[in-house]
Amino acid sequence: RESDDVAWGKLRTAATDPARVRRTDPGTPEKCTIWSYHLLVTKEPELTEIHDGCTTAGIGCIDCKKRFQANLMKVLDPIRKRYGELAGDRRSEVERRVSRPDASSSRRKSWPFESATERIAWKNGSSQGDIFSL
Repeated sequence: RESDDVAWGKLRTAATDPARVRRTDPGTPEKCTIWSYHLLVTKEPELTEIHDGCTTAGIGCIDCKKRFQANLMKVLDPIRKRYGELAGDRRSEVERRVSRPDASSSRRKSWPFESATERIAWKNGSSQGDIFSL
């Protein structure tokens, strides 16, 4: 799970209406990526306010993104909370295993073959000794 600060860092730099260069330039929400996301999570009275604010330059892109993030968190927070309840102690175990620096090497150790030669021999149906005797 990303922290809200990490999510904001990604959202803050997201592309918006390319024609809206300055804060005082009116925008076209239909050309903005953030607007399409607003349509998914923002409810109607606020949606109209954001649309009008953008087209009249009443709000800036950062203001719009902040409102989107607030509405997105309203949707995601209950999901995150429920995930925490369902995962319980198991979540910390999974996070510990995933975040281990040697996770890739432990994955290799679980592979049943020690070397590429053994994999080739197994695939061809012969033993390692047979490969070397070819």
